[in-house]
Amino acid sequence: MEPVFEPEEAWQPGAPIIHDQPDSVGIYDAKRNIAAHLELNVGNPDRGFQESDIVMEREYRTQFAQHCAIEPHITICSSTKTTASSSD
Repeated sequence: MEPVFEPEEAWQPGAPIIHDQPDSVGIYDAKRNIAAHLELNVGNPDRGFQESDIVMEREYRTQFAQHCAIEPHITICSSTKTTASSSD
């Protein structure tokens, strides 16, 4: 397989397909090497740009991430101590 180093190259026609295994399920667009897609629409960006003193346009990239806790979500407690009150 030829290496692909940029995401834009990986989704172009003719790029090596990396999700072609039979057990690759839940892939957003396997033929274009897009494992997941998330689109958020919050607020009114056009109004925000109009009201801004400075608008800077850049391209930002980050990895796709999903929170997965590594700690257990349960507590088991056993105690042989008793609690004494001041009225005893």
